[in-house]
Amino acid sequence: MTRCSRIPLVLALAAAALASVFAGAAAAQGYRACTDTVDLGTPSDPRSACEWWLADSYRDASVLHYGTGAAALWPQSRGAGVTVAVVDTGVEPDHPDLLPNLLVNEGYDFWNKNSGEDDGYGHGTLVAGIIAAAEGNGGYVGVAPQAKILPVKVMGPEGQFSDAAADGGTLYAVRSSARIVNLSWGSFGARVKGIQDALSLAAARDKLVVIAAGNHGADLDGHVDYAGESPNSVGYPTSLTVANLTWLNELAPDSNYGRFHVQIAAPGSGIEGDYTGGWYGGGSGTSFAAPQVAGVSALLFSLYPQATAAQIRRALLVGGRKLPQLRGKVECGCMVDAAGALAAMATPDTTPPTAFRVTGPRSTLRVKRASTYTLRWSSAHDAELEGYKLVVDGRMIAAHPAATHSARFHLDPGEHTWRLVAYDLSGNDTPATISPT
Repeated sequence: MTRCSRIPLVLALAAAALASVFAGAAAAQGYRACTDTVDLGTPSDPRSACEWWLADSYRDASVLHYGTGAAALWPQSRGAGVTVAVVDTGVEPDHPDLLPNLLVNEGYDFWNKNSGEDDGYGHGTLVAGIIAAAEGNGGYVGVAPQAKILPVKVMGPEGQFSDAAADGGTLYAVRSSARIVNLSWGSFGARVKGIQDALSLAAARDKLVVIAAGNHGADLDGHVDYAGESPNSVGYPTSLTVANLTWLNELAPDSNYGRFHVQIAAPGSGIEGDYTGGWYGGGSGTSFAAPQVAGVSALLFSLYPQATAAQIRRALLVGGRKLPQLRGKVECGCMVDAAGALAAMATPDTTPPTAFRVTGPRSTLRVKRASTYTLRWSSAHDAELEGYKLVVDGRMIAAHPAATHSARFHLDPGEHTWRLVAYDLSGNDTPATISPT
């Protein structure tokens, strides 16, 4: 177990999700044993009959359930030409279900600081298989079965965690050829040092970062500073955070949520897949919801190779399946829906929010002593307005929901510049006109 004061997401899973992997049993919250089958059109992979989350919908005891609908996109796209970086506990290097899509010897082990990428814990292997388990070999099938996996190891054999390894591995993934970075881990109540700069770099390099929301059953929009749920995707146009849905399409009781800090939900409970040693298992948690979104994103990138990461992100949110039980729980009020996201790709949004004004200090100022400033602004208008972000000295320091129109910020002595920007789901933004106080 970790010696850190924080509890990383992967360790929060140890007693529930990973316990079911080790035991091969259905012990985790929301687990659904494979008693019925779904037809995904892959008869050569018999285990795919248990992968209900890949179906668009299915009935069980006359109850209609929804999946991601990823299999319906396979006639058009299976993720070919797209690489997903799995920043995790490593990936089993010779698992028969993963080997065809694994970029062996191209990743790095930031825990041991060597070129090895093996998985001593099993978590990263399960995540990688959800994304891109190969088809046609008798095992499971990933959401994007022809996408490639870049393994980046940032945790130890018992799930040990350090800021330096997590940040270094994420930066490595962002700087790699991968178009998508999956982060199925996090820190609750304390920031992972440097990780927000990695998300900023991902936006600059046009990389989509998919983040697990965490398993504490917490409202991340609460009065406590839940920016401590780190990484925090708010304000970054190419990052999004994913909550966990059970097979009943209900928010899992232990899933974090928040209509500003969590963007979308995906199936993450009772997910079966690949495990180390060539074995198979299952688990539950937001760790396994995030790779569902990463996989669907790979399908979209394969069909739209010239698309930006922000366009893919927007399509996922605009095209998601609306569920009443998710209203107010995640930003889009929806779960991931592959067909809906694909339809949304056909109508990209390139229109920025309307002009607006902010009252505050001059945009360039010299501070003689540490001071706190108050901002008040009018509304920007945009059908897909996401919020406002404050940029100081070229770095985003805060983001606020669309309904917020005032904020305070602190500046230390020195020369500074600042601006307030309205932004929408596509990353289109408009800086405010400043009316100095």
